[in-house]
Amino acid sequence: MPRSKFHNKPFDEGTLTKLNLFELYTREWLPVFLAKPTPLQRVIHLFDFFAGPGTDSKGIPGSPIRLLKQLEAYRDKPGWSKVQIHVHLFDKSVSKIKRLRQNISPLTSRLEGITVECERREFAKAFEASELLLRDQNAAKLVFIDQFGVDEVTNDVFNKLATAPLVTFVSS
Repeated sequence: MPRSKFHNKPFDEGTLTKLNLFELYTREWLPVFLAKPTPLQRVIHLFDFFAGPGTDSKGIPGSPIRLLKQLEAYRDKPGWSKVQIHVHLFDKSVSKIKRLRQNISPLTSRLEGITVECERREFAKAFEASELLLRDQNAAKLVFIDQFGVDEVTNDVFNKLATAPLVTFVSS
């Protein structure tokens, strides 16, 4: 199915399984940096380069909303107030980014202290604009690339992700 029509239908069982795995992974990754009173890293960057509108046609949450909900679950942890958290959500579609902003608004209003960047950018430009953040040795990074993005990850991009410090790369 073309990417442009993917979110106009309900997520299939395979997509739901991948989203659940991503959510479980995120649930285990976040406390590494938020659970201790003295965090391992003082800055966290979370990237979703193919965020879409945040839901399927039935309102089932996609990766950006699942990511924000996991963050919400950890806001009472000892490290929360000692870590700067930046969420970077990108998609090349203007209409999907507009819908994403609407869909995440209720969550972001409850997540004081985090920065959410929600921009219309094609992957190559979004990745290029994020390279300095990805190379930052003083920040932990979680990068999510979904099934539509895998084809856009060139060897050069993969090598940059693989050699960047403290980057966790998750693909579906």
